[in-house]
Amino acid sequence: MKKSIIAVLIVALALTGGTAFAAGNKIERGTSEFSVFTSIDTSESYASNTPENKSIDQSTSIDLRYGYFLTQGLQLGVSYSGSLSKSWSETNGSKDAGSESETQFTFLYLDLKYNFVFDSSQTVVPYLGVGLGTAATKSTYQDAGGATQTATGSGMSTALMGGLKFFITENTSFNVELRVDSFTYEPDIPGGGPKVEYTTDTVGMNLGLSVYF
Repeated sequence: MKKSIIAVLIVALALTGGTAFAAGNKIERGTSEFSVFTSIDTSESYASNTPENKSIDQSTSIDLRYGYFLTQGLQLGVSYSGSLSKSWSETNGSKDAGSESETQFTFLYLDLKYNFVFDSSQTVVPYLGVGLGTAATKSTYQDAGGATQTATGSGMSTALMGGLKFFITENTSFNVELRVDSFTYEPDIPGGGPKVEYTTDTVGMNLGLSVYF
């Protein structure tokens, strides 16, 4: 996480190029904001006594968001998010047969954010927000017999977010965001069986770009 934060700050400084633009009248009542966010994460886990046996997880997500400023700072919006997560195990660098699984998530949120604007010359705008919506998931995996199975589910989801908007032009900001999504659902498992409620909590560092109009 520490390396990710340092990398994000380096990107922010590179994009600003030493030139800062004031938020000015872009964070005010009547302004619209369209944003695109993305994140890519890879993790490996292994035991110290068997480092040749690894579990690999890779995830990619993209968010499309629209927000409207009801007042200076207060913003109501909608967002759509899609993510794809893949996991598998490896032995000595080779993928183990039948170990791969894939999970897709889609989220549709109604968001409420507050942007902290203290004066018109401000160039970096902090914000906090919450989201409430629906989500769906689809998982593909291999069962003990080697057959490919698919499980689906849907339910309610909530989100907490906080970040910084670095204005790189008068109408554009580069954004850094820490976001937590919590999704509760009952998957439809092939072959039936008892219903079990699952909760998936996701913590992510997102990078985004916003245009104001």
